[in-house]
Amino acid sequence: EVASSQLLGFADVVVSSDVTNGLADTDARWWGMQQEMNTGMLLLRSSPGSVAVCEAWVARMQQEMVSISKLPPNMLQWWSNDQTFFNEVIHRSQKLQADLKSLNANNVAAASAVLRQHTTLPQRRSKLDETLARMDTLRAGRSRDFVETRNLVFRALSRPGKPAQTFSIGTFPFEVFASGHTFFTQSLQQRLGIQPVAVHTTFQFGDTAEFAWGKRSRLRERLMWLVDNESYYARRGPGPDPSELDYSGFLALDGDLVDLHAPLIRDEASASVKLEGGEPFLAASLKARGDVFQMREGDPNKHLILDSFQRRLVHNALALARAMRRKLIFPKLQCWSDRYWNTLVNGRFPDVRPENHPLPFHCPFDHLYDLDKWVHSDAPFREYSFLDIPRVR
Repeated sequence: EVASSQLLGFADVVVSSDVTNGLADTDARWWGMQQEMNTGMLLLRSSPGSVAVCEAWVARMQQEMVSISKLPPNMLQWWSNDQTFFNEVIHRSQKLQADLKSLNANNVAAASAVLRQHTTLPQRRSKLDETLARMDTLRAGRSRDFVETRNLVFRALSRPGKPAQTFSIGTFPFEVFASGHTFFTQSLQQRLGIQPVAVHTTFQFGDTAEFAWGKRSRLRERLMWLVDNESYYARRGPGPDPSELDYSGFLALDGDLVDLHAPLIRDEASASVKLEGGEPFLAASLKARGDVFQMREGDPNKHLILDSFQRRLVHNALALARAMRRKLIFPKLQCWSDRYWNTLVNGRFPDVRPENHPLPFHCPFDHLYDLDKWVHSDAPFREYSFLDIPRVR
């Protein structure tokens, strides 16, 4: 048992969230429910509340995906997915004046009544009574344990021709039910010594309609993808593509790609493939010259300039591997800025503290490269951790 998660055992629905930091995992933000709730990890209790949520969820998906014809049958809009409609169903339901962490006795009583109504088995009812009594003690002392206890949100679903159905919903702790950002980008669990219960391959950039290239790549990098054929690990074999039969053995880069301590003097303009803008901007950019490592942390130009050196070495290694007909084992890549499809703050995901995501950091392959093009090229490669896989040895 984890004390801070004691209430989750009685929720009708528990869902993962896209929370990337502790600031969003609090009572004030409904423990991540004010952000996107992610249906990739979902617990549905055998209860009337859970059944009602599922019925409304299915009905909403049928309405959008079956009843409304906008595109040809073999095409769906990007927003037409189960997660979108799950969030819609939850947020459109009525929030009740019920709260187990409230200092208002009526709100506490209302929340307790919902849980008791949905907890009918004698053993679970006894455990619920113990938990509610413990919450009363914590509430009276307003201790740190009380503050850190993950709360539930109580809501009611309107149902055509039926009475509204109450239900409770909570979210999994983001440290142990890890999102793709905390696990693969921040490496939060690894740095803090936390063993996750589950890892969700979200916040990645390599998937296409053809295949989940990004998910597979990230799991391979962290030694969590165990279903490749034996030929993938062999010196000679078809691997993912028959063209690999022309290759035998591997080539790996060793050591750091970029010396993080030596001065590196470069024009700031070298961060651009093509320098564009007005004359004053062009002149200033071409004139700016100094040690790249002295540039401001999170500066995108710093990231681009330093990554250009990584790319040059990768390019040279790839040319050598092809000349020797060996499969390239990628190096461990560094990033000096995160990647995100929205605004970054000083090179980091919004609200992520510097201590939780130090720069530079080891970043996944798809942070820097177009994975779809690589897997369809005639240049066979393996992830940086390839030689650590027991099946290779």
